[in-house]
Amino acid sequence: MKDTSVVGTVAFLGLFAAGSAWAVPHVEADLTESTLAVLTEASAPVDSVSFSGRDGTVRLFSDVEDRDALAQMLRNQPGVRKVRILLTEARGEDAPPVIVDETRTDISIVLTSERHVSIVGTVASHGQREQLERAAAALVGPAAVENLAEVDVNRAGASSADEIEAAVRTLQALVDDLVIDAHVELAGGVLAVRARTAGDDAADALAARVNSIAVGTGFGRDIITADVRRIRTVTPSEQASLLADGLVQITEALREAGYFSADAEAPDPESAQIIQLAVQLLQRYPTPDVEAIGHTDANGLELTNQLLSEQRAKALIDHFIQAGVDPARLSSSGRGESVPIAPNSTADGRARNRRVEFVTRVKG
Repeated sequence: MKDTSVVGTVAFLGLFAAGSAWAVPHVEADLTESTLAVLTEASAPVDSVSFSGRDGTVRLFSDVEDRDALAQMLRNQPGVRKVRILLTEARGEDAPPVIVDETRTDISIVLTSERHVSIVGTVASHGQREQLERAAAALVGPAAVENLAEVDVNRAGASSADEIEAAVRTLQALVDDLVIDAHVELAGGVLAVRARTAGDDAADALAARVNSIAVGTGFGRDIITADVRRIRTVTPSEQASLLADGLVQITEALREAGYFSADAEAPDPESAQIIQLAVQLLQRYPTPDVEAIGHTDANGLELTNQLLSEQRAKALIDHFIQAGVDPARLSSSGRGESVPIAPNSTADGRARNRRVEFVTRVKG
């Protein structure tokens, strides 16, 4: 039986600590990715794509047969305001730019696996902008929301109250812990949701909720149509990778919080909130097995340190089991003082060596 392991190592600075803020995802990166996908699907000879805010520049190696059609496809990208199309090789100089102006309803909301939300698009009032922000804050907390939506009361086709309600209710539908990440697009009366979930049941439930939102939002007017074709379940290997990334951050956050004293077997009380976040991660990604591996510094007898490392790892596993995580997924072991990650000659080095790391595994 094949056993694929993803090892979580300490490489991230305590982002799970109480009151911490995750790095907000760059909207430019998301727009660049979606634009590249459109260009690739259109077989356009793309050289580069870059965005500054919502304004993009596309460079092509050669001209295309119907540049107007390509411009139209770029206009259909949620979040894009305008795009310049230039030729990298056009008789030694750039071709005249084509400006694509956004003139339609467009709301784009991204929920990342790190539980951050970014909002881009144009709305008709400050009230609508605040309505979206409140819904996002209820989902992930105010500190984890980046609201870049613009207000333009004079723009033709500005977002209607029904469309804003659809976006808000979709955000509320994403509260399920098994929704890993999502991209909600609302444009031209179409509510499109791309999402990944940790189980088929969660994917079906989310699709049903989005379809219900589309039906229930129009108040008898057929203005909202749902597109849920891109809601899918992540594979076991994807779950293992996502879980490993999250547990790396848990490990570092626990270390930064001083989660173990020199001779303690169990986490100190102030680390309980961080450990609860680990429980939430394990519940969000229910497929991979997880091994906790305890480590100590070099103070004391080698045999004593071996036993202490085993006890430290087991204490965390016991906490996970008590919180409802399936014990069949969990195991623990200890390496004693044999795998230091810092010199034991300093207090800081010894503190870094007192730790528990995690390994995620998918069998198949």
